[in-house]
Amino acid sequence: MYLSHFIKILDKELRSSLEIKVLNLLNLSPLSKSEIASALGKKKPSRYLNELMRKLINGKQVIYTIPDKPQSSLQKYCLTKKGRTMIEGQRDE
Repeated sequence: MYLSHFIKILDKELRSSLEIKVLNLLNLSPLSKSEIASALGKKKPSRYLNELMRKLINGKQVIYTIPDKPQSSLQKYCLTKKGRTMIEGQRDE
C-alpha cells in the first residue's frame, strides 16, 4: 500500500520535472517531438513525452506550428503565453 502510494508520488514528480524541462526547451525555439526527445537525451519520444505533449496542448501551454495538420512530419511545438507564465512561476519558487 505504501509502496504504490510512493510510486504514484514519484511518477508525478518525474512528470512535472519533465514538463518543466520541455517548457524550458520550447522557450528557446519551436521544436519537433524528436528534437525534444534528443535534447532530453533520449533516442526517440517516449510514451511519457507523448502523453505530456498532449497534456500541454490540451492545457494551452503549447501549440502546434502547423495547427491544421497535427500529424505532419514537419510538425513542431511552440510555447504559448500561458506556457511562459508557468516557467516564470517556477523560477519564482
